[in-house]
Amino acid sequence: MKANVGGIDKILRIVIGAALITWVLLGGGPNWAWIVEPEQLSSSSF
Repeated sequence: MKANVGGIDKILRIVIGAALITWVLLGGGPNWAWIVEPEQLSSSSF
C-alpha cells in the first residue's frame, strides 16, 4: 500500500509541529494556538 503523505508534506508537518511545540513551551503562545493554528494549516491549500 502506498503512503498518502509525500516527502515534502511529511517534512513540513514535522517542522511546523516542532515550531508550534517550541513556541508554546517557551511561553510565546497562548493555549488556543494548539487548536487554531493546525486547523488553519490543514484547511489552507499550498
